[in-house]
Amino acid sequence: MSEALRFTFVVSRYGETILGGAEAHCREVAERLAARGHDVRVLTTCSRSYRTWSNELPAGASELHGVRVERHPVRLGRVRPLDEITKRVASRLRGSRRLGQLWAWMQGPYAPGLLQRVREEGRDRDAVVFFSLLLLQTFLGLKQARERSVLVPLVHDEPPTYTRVAREALSQPRAIIANTEEELERIRSIVAGPMPPAAIVALGLDSPAPRDPSWEPPTRAPYLLVIGRLAKSRPMLRVWHALQSMGGLPPLELAHGERVPWSEVRLVTVGERSKIYEGVRNVIQLDFVDESLRSQLLWNSTALVNPSRYESLSLVLLEAWQCSVPVAVNARCDVTVGQCRRSGGGVVLDFDRPEEGARQIAVGLRASEERKRMAEGGRRYTEQRYRWDRVLDAYEVVARSLREGVELESSLRGWESGAR
Repeated sequence: MSEALRFTFVVSRYGETILGGAEAHCREVAERLAARGHDVRVLTTCSRSYRTWSNELPAGASELHGVRVERHPVRLGRVRPLDEITKRVASRLRGSRRLGQLWAWMQGPYAPGLLQRVREEGRDRDAVVFFSLLLLQTFLGLKQARERSVLVPLVHDEPPTYTRVAREALSQPRAIIANTEEELERIRSIVAGPMPPAAIVALGLDSPAPRDPSWEPPTRAPYLLVIGRLAKSRPMLRVWHALQSMGGLPPLELAHGERVPWSEVRLVTVGERSKIYEGVRNVIQLDFVDESLRSQLLWNSTALVNPSRYESLSLVLLEAWQCSVPVAVNARCDVTVGQCRRSGGGVVLDFDRPEEGARQIAVGLRASEERKRMAEGGRRYTEQRYRWDRVLDAYEVVARSLREGVELESSLRGWESGAR
């Protein structure tokens, strides 16, 4: 390897037990760059919860899997209910910079020690990489580390993305690392100012734990699986009620030919338990699980459902395809719909009309051979597109170009040509 590069990652929460796609994405990239011999640091807060940004973890420096982690206390967390009120107003009056800034402060997190370190790292490091656009620390930090700033925006089709404060922030980094075609197209269409050099990089995937024939699933009945934060699982509730109660739905055909009515299928949720699912028929709620158990749950499921409307890259879809499982996604999420269409790996549901969504699940997933075909399409898609060597090369190209003063646009185009 050539001379080690110096990376600093800025993310709101960090750690092995932190549940969240952006946080997991950041940790995976940071740890693998460190394993390549680079000098990698992470600047983060003392928070576990994005709902409050309260300080729950000890401040100070530590090391996790070869990465130096610096935690800084949050001085101003999420200000409820003003965060939601200002978000709605700023999203309606998109042109107002002041309203957008007010919303950003009400959402947080504000950790002055972290921002001071960002300023210092912007002078000394090769690349300061910010994860997630819609955070106060990103809006403020991009200005502190301007000449070395790289943004992994993770933008969704949600109202705050279109506020002036967010659109202006998109023009500030030296480079943008996007996850999907849909995300990059959205950024290009809304950025207020010059568009920075950008590329679709996403992330790589490790092989899942192999299927263990001796593993006992949480139910002997066939089950659909929902993985992730509580807010993402909520849209499934009404569709599940419809799926359990509607007549005339084609039964679920299992691999050995048995046909099972949907009233006997189970829904298993993993991540955060929800009161809305308590007592709901045929629902099994599990807490946070490790990667090995997560893989077994996927291998044994009928399909993974991601009801979320807001995704920049759905890791759980990729994990499901690795485990030869088809998926079902929300028709109102352009990113996951795009992933399904490019891969042929799943079905698209109308979660706004529960009975229609239930019918789409029952018809789309009923045949064993069709589920197998979708799963195979998804598996090929992930193998071809999400390779760690390709991803890490992109981060190195950006950091080296910033250090050496090389023009970034041509560097990223060269990376794209070599990655094909």
